[in-house]
Amino acid sequence: MAHTRFNLHTAARLLFSVLHLVNALPSNPQIQSRDGTYTYLACYTDAVAGQRTLEGPATADDTMTVEKCSSFCSKYSHFGVEYGRECYCGNTIQTQALVVARSECGFACSGNPSEFCGAGNRMDVYTNLGFSSPKPATLVDHVYLGCFIDNGDRVLPNKPFASDTMTAAFCAQHCQGYTYFGTQWSRECYCGNVAPQSAASESECSFTCSGSDAELCGAGMRLSVYGPPAASSLPGPTPSQVAVSGYIYQGCYTDNLPQRVLTGDLVRNPAMSLEKCASFCNISHYTYFGVEFTGECYCGMSLDTASTKQAEVACAMKCGGDGTEICGDANRISIYAIPQTSTIPVVKNLATVGGFYYSSCWVDNVDGRRSLSAKDYRADDMTAEKCASFCQGYSYFGLEYSRECYCGNTVGGSMASEKECGHICVGDSSQWCGGGDRLSLYSI
Repeated sequence: MAHTRFNLHTAARLLFSVLHLVNALPSNPQIQSRDGTYTYLACYTDAVAGQRTLEGPATADDTMTVEKCSSFCSKYSHFGVEYGRECYCGNTIQTQALVVARSECGFACSGNPSEFCGAGNRMDVYTNLGFSSPKPATLVDHVYLGCFIDNGDRVLPNKPFASDTMTAAFCAQHCQGYTYFGTQWSRECYCGNVAPQSAASESECSFTCSGSDAELCGAGMRLSVYGPPAASSLPGPTPSQVAVSGYIYQGCYTDNLPQRVLTGDLVRNPAMSLEKCASFCNISHYTYFGVEFTGECYCGMSLDTASTKQAEVACAMKCGGDGTEICGDANRISIYAIPQTSTIPVVKNLATVGGFYYSSCWVDNVDGRRSLSAKDYRADDMTAEKCASFCQGYSYFGLEYSRECYCGNTVGGSMASEKECGHICVGDSSQWCGGGDRLSLYSI
């Protein structure tokens, strides 16, 4: 009987695969465009050696869409759609997962055949741009000291208690009269007068507080420790911030005031390290990379002038993937740059190409409406020349998000600052290809 069920299940999956391939052909599904809350990363392998590429919550639905999966995974930095109807969430893309050709994620979404939803053991992975990582609390009379290893004897042995409404402030109140306190396992609180000595990587304190999804409260045998401001130099890993992969450390800078310091590509990974960020930004030949808030990586060709350099103590958060390195802080970014003596590709907009002339950086996707809406396509070898050729016969073409091309005879939207078009073309690292919801606009 079990053998029969297996055959029926296998046959059903094969039939489902065929139906998706058939449904995808006439609908010409595309990678779902960003709506301002998420952006496409790549097609990844999945279930390698039985391990999911995204290991958080999952769901399946015969009306699955990219938007539905994004909503389901709103509390996670990444989400992925697979097999037409499956949705997976996670904060880390597992290291065994490999990026494969876009064409390998060829199933149409069961709820919207104009969107792609991965394939068999192939996952279309997206980043939730609006995702806000839970973080240690900011308190008036205490400072966050870091993630520390606990043991069976308890490094903070006094007045333990647990609550389903635990927060750092709640634990601080409970531990009045003690020098240090720490939260653990989402709902536990411990007090003590002797400072913990065994520092752990910040990524090891990953549990949200039972009383607040916005705060971190340790993990299994890991304490999120707080103490008086004078104790802010507890023993811990010594950061290494001189040079990495040809980039030289520039300093600690303010970020997100009023916009990002580096406006090129970005990626979030709780296991971030300097080497990972440098590698990510170097692929597209960016001259700067920056790490922030233990797990965020930003790329760019220049620094936004609104940013100001800060004292080194302002960047004090250890990298989630390497506790010996510093990865910025809250709204503080550790910046690295390729030395001016290095050979740096000059990135530019072409003055003229295929009978078109460069106009400006242009706002796109206002209220869900494309500024150029006649036709479009995407390619992993996109250049201005390819887009100009595709849009022959139209008055305008625009390049966006490194790999997207749009055509039209009229243009909506409005002019944007040139620095907002900071994404390099995937097919030519010497050309600009717009940005997130920003077009490098050309006209006849």
